[in-house]
Amino acid sequence: GAAPACARDSVSPELASRAQAVSDSVGAALRAETATATERYRSAVRLQATRVVGCFGGAPILVLVALRAGNDEYTRERAALVDSGGRVTAIRVSDYRFRAHEAIHALDADGDGVDDLAARGVGRRVGSLVVLRLDLATKRLDRLAGGFAWEGQ
Repeated sequence: GAAPACARDSVSPELASRAQAVSDSVGAALRAETATATERYRSAVRLQATRVVGCFGGAPILVLVALRAGNDEYTRERAALVDSGGRVTAIRVSDYRFRAHEAIHALDADGDGVDDLAARGVGRRVGSLVVLRLDLATKRLDRLAGGFAWEGQ
């Protein structure tokens, strides 16, 4: 028979709370890493945490935390899946152009039955809408496609 449909609309309050705790913990770890950054970056740190609900192979939540400073010259990023039992799996983000991302939407972009991630990618004075393919075997989000892009001065 067909696999049961995945619900992309909501998660339990307990699981949402667990995802928030994961996000807070990752954010604190990223902030601690800024101790080695120059003062100019340490004084201008912005932390951005986003998450999406989707069908990530048994994990309904993908958390993405990015620490950015300056004109995005200094960036750090971590991603994780939170499964229905609250277990966390670290995911590596690999995007050759953008070093930080903001999660926007979960979708199965490549038709493999596992959701991928639509995100806003940012780099030094540039940005774009991108789709990152989730590979559960390698625990990676890899750039699949890019779309509307912008540059700043």
